[in-house]
Amino acid sequence: MRAAARIDGPATRGRTTRRPVVHVVRRGDSLWRIARRNGTDVRTLARLNGIGPGATLRTGQKLIVNSSASSTSSGGASTARKASSTTTSGRTVTYKVRKGDSLSAIARMFGVAVSDLVSWNGITTRTKLMPGQRLTVQVKRR
Repeated sequence: MRAAARIDGPATRGRTTRRPVVHVVRRGDSLWRIARRNGTDVRTLARLNGIGPGATLRTGQKLIVNSSASSTSSGGASTARKASSTTTSGRTVTYKVRKGDSLSAIARMFGVAVSDLVSWNGITTRTKLMPGQRLTVQVKRR
């Protein structure tokens, strides 16, 4: 606490400030995985760190996961969007992306709309799918 107060200086001691959460990249991490783990989307994570959504991460690299402004605005919106897209008469399936997969092919495979697939996973139609990436799919029961 004292070290943090020294860094913040006397001007901020009276105010409550939220420090950004920092994630140190580990082997096997991806922007998608880090974003998903922290309840945000890849674009927001990339924007916070001044990198592109398809950027290659290095082990030991430090990424800001949220800031006081973005965690309240984008985190809540993506959670609400996911909740409104879930089906009550279905089940959630996790699909592991394979080489050559596309959003339309995966959507067709599960009989869902590409727009639903995009909203359930906090991605866009322009997001580049990576082999090994996991996508959430709400499958309707037959």
